[in-house]
Amino acid sequence: MLNKVLGNKIFIFIVSLILACVLWGYVVNVVNEEISVSINNIRVTFEGAQELKETRSLQIIESQVGTVNLSFTGKRSDISKIKRDNIGVTVDLSSIRNSGEFSLAYSVNLPDGLSEDQVSIVRSPYYVRVIVVKMVSLEVQVAGELAGSVAENYIKGDFEFQPEKIRVSGPDSVVASISRALVTIRAENLSKSIRASSPYTLLDSLGQEVDMSDITVDYDKVDAFLPVYLIKEVPLKVNFIEGNGITGKDITYTVTPNRVTVYGFAEDLDAINEFVLPTIDLTQMLKSEEFTYQIPISNDVTNLSGETEAVVSVKIVGVATKTVTTSNFVVTNVPDGFYAQVARNTLSVTIRAPKSQIEYIDSNNIRVVLDLSDAGAYNGNQLIEATVIVDGFEDAGVIGEYTVAVTLSNRPPEQSPDTGS
Repeated sequence: MLNKVLGNKIFIFIVSLILACVLWGYVVNVVNEEISVSINNIRVTFEGAQELKETRSLQIIESQVGTVNLSFTGKRSDISKIKRDNIGVTVDLSSIRNSGEFSLAYSVNLPDGLSEDQVSIVRSPYYVRVIVVKMVSLEVQVAGELAGSVAENYIKGDFEFQPEKIRVSGPDSVVASISRALVTIRAENLSKSIRASSPYTLLDSLGQEVDMSDITVDYDKVDAFLPVYLIKEVPLKVNFIEGNGITGKDITYTVTPNRVTVYGFAEDLDAINEFVLPTIDLTQMLKSEEFTYQIPISNDVTNLSGETEAVVSVKIVGVATKTVTTSNFVVTNVPDGFYAQVARNTLSVTIRAPKSQIEYIDSNNIRVVLDLSDAGAYNGNQLIEATVIVDGFEDAGVIGEYTVAVTLSNRPPEQSPDTGS
């Protein structure tokens, strides 16, 4: 009887159907029961933020945007697909036209193969609070500071930067508060210049650091150069032209100032040991004098003292001058076929000599030599540069230049026609 029942196909079908229904009910009600899961602090992303910047100059203040918490309820098989790393929250910004504060709905991005028809979502908060501000750009000057010191006898120069300005973009209220971009170099006892690619800090007018979380810049670093210069005292020197009865032993002189303080790169200053003032020609000096000159600071260094002029006071102490009149003319190298005659009888010259000798020099010691080597071979008067010699006094000299008219003629003086008859 049992075998007959078990062999009945209809019976077997009915039993199988019942077992399938029981199993399905178990899976639906026990294995794939409805469950809930919560995921908190999900970061919000924004669609259209770049377009908002480019077309409307508006910007979301990221630092003001929080996160959302989501609770998902659904079948175990569906909920098991939801993980923190495969869901997202998106806010569409296309409706925003102006700055202000907005509460915007957001969409939840579920994993592939899962939709909101399969799970229910509880949102907290239901809207995302968004602050939109006007975005502006501003060029900010780069400045520098040395947090440290330079070595003794050194001085730091002005910072140099490339680029010299940083373009800052962001909320107008933040950008408007920015005063400068500050580069800080930290070093002690510096004796060499520094070059570095350096970060910077944005500061407001009170020197407080500006929060850069909502700021974009065109350069994260700048090339900074801090020159460090050597300080050096350099003496002033003056040279003299001696002659005409005067030498360096016959004068005393002072230079005021006698030295200047300059600064420059050490390699440039190493070659500078003095600054030479213009040469003073003692041969043309008749008395003590003062001379004022520009101090010749070379282009490689900078004058730290501030003095731009030097005064050279020259005092004549060992010699004296006197004027002597002489008639002692000596004519040499007369052109062939010509006769020469001095057109004047006397010449007064200024003589300089040691004080102990000057009173003994008179006209007998003065010789005026007229050299006609360069004279023209023609009849008439010619001005000849005279050489005045003081005979017998080797330490004496002549001050000034003298010219004397000389008449050339191809006839002897005694044969010249008498124009007065």
